[in-house]
Amino acid sequence: MVLRKDRAKAKPTSFLGESLVTEEAIETMVKWRLIMEGTTCAPPWGQVAARPEDDETVVFKNFFIVRLHFPLDAVVVDIFRLYGVYMHQMTPNSFLQLSLYLWLTRTCCLSLSAEGFAYAHMVHYQPKTMVWTTGRKRGL
Repeated sequence: MVLRKDRAKAKPTSFLGESLVTEEAIETMVKWRLIMEGTTCAPPWGQVAARPEDDETVVFKNFFIVRLHFPLDAVVVDIFRLYGVYMHQMTPNSFLQLSLYLWLTRTCCLSLSAEGFAYAHMVHYQPKTMVWTTGRKRGL
């Protein structure tokens, strides 16, 4: 297979583009108690790639819609480490799955762990079964 040179190279996953977060948006999130005052800042002007420092993380505003709050539970950080992912690689739906796991384990008085989350979200092979009846094909 020959690669075409005129095909544009895909941007790395750390490329985010210019941030649209303003100081007013941060103040609103503080007012709604989604973040604590003085713990958040917008990225520097002109920065288009995720380059968090050791004590920083990249967070999208839509994560707060699914009720993400800081500080994170320690098990969430362990789950990120287990899967080798960073906050900016997550989606709002993934936070819903994390919330569901946290809620369920606490409701049932189970111990929280990254391994427990991985076990609860294992992929199971489900082969498609085909049944042939009277000459018609029907999928189950």
